[in-house]
Amino acid sequence: MVLSPSLQHNDQSSALRGLGRFRRRLGTEMCEIVPGLYLGSLRDATDEEQLKRNKIKSIVSVHDLTAIHPLHESLRVFRLPLSDCPSVDIAKHFSETNEFIHSSRLRDENVLVHCLAGVSRSAAVVTAYLLTVTDLSYFSAISLVSARRPLINPNFGFRMQLAKYSEKYVKRERDRLRSSLGAASFDLQFTADKLALQGANRGRSSSATDVFSSSYGSSSPSTGFTSLGRASTYGTVPHKPSLSILQQHRLRRSILASGGGGGAPTGGGGGHRQSHPFVQTFSDMMGRMSFIDD
Repeated sequence: MVLSPSLQHNDQSSALRGLGRFRRRLGTEMCEIVPGLYLGSLRDATDEEQLKRNKIKSIVSVHDLTAIHPLHESLRVFRLPLSDCPSVDIAKHFSETNEFIHSSRLRDENVLVHCLAGVSRSAAVVTAYLLTVTDLSYFSAISLVSARRPLINPNFGFRMQLAKYSEKYVKRERDRLRSSLGAASFDLQFTADKLALQGANRGRSSSATDVFSSSYGSSSPSTGFTSLGRASTYGTVPHKPSLSILQQHRLRRSILASGGGGGAPTGGGGGHRQSHPFVQTFSDMMGRMSFIDD
């Protein structure tokens, strides 16, 4: 049986789309986190075909290499020379990266945030940005980034800084950014991002992003957090738990050290215990950092 040219073209297009999705899950292509914001690696940032296909006009480079690629000469580039070390104070740069990313998106310029592998530094910058320009909680924001790019894994120091930023500083930074870039433009983008996340979540039944549509309250962005939910494989839980995020981190550390971990998640079925993705990542990170105590 010989396929018509139109059917062959459709099959090829479908195969290419499938290959693209597979490559993005492997981290071999940049991934779109929210409309107009991409997260990737240095390889993606120097791939002319990807830059053109995704219409990248602005780039945030978070690494300590000094070479400048010729492709970047015609783009707006913000360079942040940081190493991927837990002791690095990445949070002090969030205001700069937030303003660069958001001002680009308000001009309808697609932005790529990258480090070397697109795993730790760039993921932390993108998570901080999402915390600032949406009403997502810390857990919802990092789960969203992970759902879009599964290989992300900000180092433990960056995670702690993001948790502190979410609890203590994000409201002030959101107000500053809203005032700096214009309240009307900020609010319009806020609403667009909210609708985009709700639309992406519609029809999904088992993804970690299922709680995102309920993570928004009814208040305007200038009023800060409302009755948010945070991402969990156990379902939606209140945004304001009895323990602070930092206290929860310490509690998880003591549980992991004692070999505990709680019972089976609700709705998990059977007796098989599933770890919360944050706890699993935390456990893996602590295992890799065990040499510090030797």
